[in-house]
Amino acid sequence: MSSIVKRGAIDEFDQWRKIALEGGTVDEIRKLLDPYPVVVDYPPIMFPELLYEAYPDAKFILTVRDPIKWTESVKNTFMKAVDEWKKAGPSLSPLQKATCEFVDDIINGWYHGGRILTHGEEEFHKHTERVKRAVPADQLLIYEVSEGWDRLAEFIGIEKPVKPFPHVNDTAQFQKRVVQNTSYGEKSYEN
Repeated sequence: MSSIVKRGAIDEFDQWRKIALEGGTVDEIRKLLDPYPVVVDYPPIMFPELLYEAYPDAKFILTVRDPIKWTESVKNTFMKAVDEWKKAGPSLSPLQKATCEFVDDIINGWYHGGRILTHGEEEFHKHTERVKRAVPADQLLIYEVSEGWDRLAEFIGIEKPVKPFPHVNDTAQFQKRVVQNTSYGEKSYEN
């Protein structure tokens, strides 16, 4: 999603929304994703079946964690972001408004259906199982970020990096970016 925002490609939110609501095709997925060697996070992760069909030779990494912590993280990041953006209301730029609406759609609409607050763990498990069904086991690494480099490097076929494993995008960093974005405009997405 950050790539969409950084490029100001509001129309891509509409394309992903259409795929979610009306069903998508392999060609639509490829058109959106072929420019990228790797994709992570929303929106592509919502369509594991289409991703596998579009890229049957790809390697897939499913990051997992404690479902309770995931639920709390979503509440304290994406859900708070939507609340902040909604409070900003008319002062939002068109890109900020489109981003807010798209994230709100994911959390409260067509993907999680507003169930994270009440059924977050179930939503986490539902997604995990969906990915496991969609991708053959020999192409899927089920991975916890706390594991560090070893299994990840082996799976993607690179030497284990010497530098320490990065720890980024925690709740505090995410919330800081939301405040910057809401207060200072779209350029803060580049941080």
